[in-house]
This record gives sequence, structure tokens and C-alpha cells, in this order.
Amino acid sequence: MDPSKLNEEESQEVNQLALELVCERFLLEITRSVAYFPPELKGLLCHIKTVVVRSLPNASSAAVGGFAFLRFINLALVTPVPYGILQGKIRHCLNFPYP
Repeated sequence: MDPSKLNEEESQEVNQLALELVCERFLLEITRSVAYFPPELKGLLCHIKTVVVRSLPNASSAAVGGFAFLRFINLALVTPVPYGILQGKIRHCLNFPYP
């Protein structure tokens, strides 16, 4: 977080805590939704792990996690409307209330 971007009414500690809470909630929702993960994608990620283990045995989890995050989760975060996460138009500057 960049303290120089805070205005006079904002506190770096409060903003940091709010960010940590949002991240915790986000990760919790991801782990709660594992049962809904499509079996076809599980198979694809298993195949990626099998291929990566051959050349980089200690990096297979990082490779699978990185691929899944960058290919699926990050896309949904950056463009939530097509994925049904948000409805309607998104403003360029979102003001999220503190949880």
C-alpha cells in the first residue's frame, strides 16, 4: 500500500486491515467452492501437474496453482461481468466499503 495516496481522513492501518479482511474473505470463498470446481478442469490441472513433475518435481504445485490462478481466477477478477460475478457496468474507480 502506498501511504502517499492516502488523504487526510484515511489511516494506513485501517486500510491495511480492510485489505487483509477482504483477501481473507476472498480466499475463504474460494476454498468453500472447491466442490463446484468442474471435474474437467480438475483433470486438466492433474495433467499439468503430471507433466511438470517430470522436469521440475519441486515446482509442480506452484505451476498448477499459478496456471489456475492466472488462467481462471485472475480473469474473473479482472472481468467479472462475463463470468456472472457482477451484473451491469463497472465504474473504473470502485469505492469498496469496509467490511
